[in-house]
Amino acid sequence: MGLTLNRRHSADGSYAGDSAWEPLVSSALPGTDLLTEGQRRHLIASLECVEQALAEIAALSNAQPSDDSALLSKPQRDLPPDFPMRIHGPLADAAATLGELANTFQLMRSPSSSLRSVQALVTTSLVVVEDTASRQLHGYGAVHPDLPRLLDPLLARLHEQLRRIGRAL
Repeated sequence: MGLTLNRRHSADGSYAGDSAWEPLVSSALPGTDLLTEGQRRHLIASLECVEQALAEIAALSNAQPSDDSALLSKPQRDLPPDFPMRIHGPLADAAATLGELANTFQLMRSPSSSLRSVQALVTTSLVVVEDTASRQLHGYGAVHPDLPRLLDPLLARLHEQLRRIGRAL
């Protein structure tokens, strides 16, 4: 159940600050009346990041050696051999704490849109490609005079390919 909040007016009729939030609906759970909707959304977003990080840690700890299909990165299998066993308990404990936070503050599972995720990935990749053009590389040292002629057309092609992916949505 969502929490409905009411802002109190100050003596002059203006809204009081965030400390003036008061719940209109009380709940049996002690933490549900403590968050504004903005705080609730922030807490959900923050804890989703932690949840994703824990999932990635678990996946990396159990990853098999790379198949070398990536062109620019080669994950190394450099975790201690007993790492998966040593983190099993802490990962389970962290997941349980996330569950307790969700229950205490009645944090609802939010739908994860593949469409919005792909849009965000494409947009981020477009910005990264734009920031990699030769004119942006001056901060990393002197740019060779031939670099723009070789680098920029390839980046422009990659940029257009990413835009095509975005337009396919």
